[in-house]
Amino acid sequence: MTKITFPIIVVSLLSACGDSSEIPTANTPANPSTTINAFTIVGTSPASNNIIPINAGVNNGGFTTGWSVSSSEPYHVDLYLSNDNALGSDVRIFSQNCGSSSLIYNCSSVGQFNCQFTSSNKMSCGTLSAANTEKDLTSFLDTIPKQAFLILEACNALLENCKTSSVAIELQ
Repeated sequence: MTKITFPIIVVSLLSACGDSSEIPTANTPANPSTTINAFTIVGTSPASNNIIPINAGVNNGGFTTGWSVSSSEPYHVDLYLSNDNALGSDVRIFSQNCGSSSLIYNCSSVGQFNCQFTSSNKMSCGTLSAANTEKDLTSFLDTIPKQAFLILEACNALLENCKTSSVAIELQ
């Protein structure tokens, strides 16, 4: 009798914990999808043939990157420098967690950061720190000027749903 009673009690208690509509299904994902609504680069001079120039000798190589992302709260972005417009074995320039709390995060659903490309072939974005250092691009730069791509990867909080967007640039 005890062997049968215990499973019945456990099942009764578990079913009283909440209704099944709260359990995520294939139609209601527990982790929301990510959408990159916009990704922009403002270079050191106006674009030519849809390629954004980033020149180390103009405005100290200063340029800006910006985005608008719909995702979970918080979400994560990485900025990569690539030879093509697809994410692969690329140089990660910048990494940032974003969310609505300005006390915790430096960006919300919209982010904008100042970046720099130096004459010593280094690139950085945002405030430099131990976690966000200048990246040496010497091995990446086989020629100057060099056409490349900046790729934004945005992911939801669990890094399970990621999207990318790219912008053509020319490092000068």
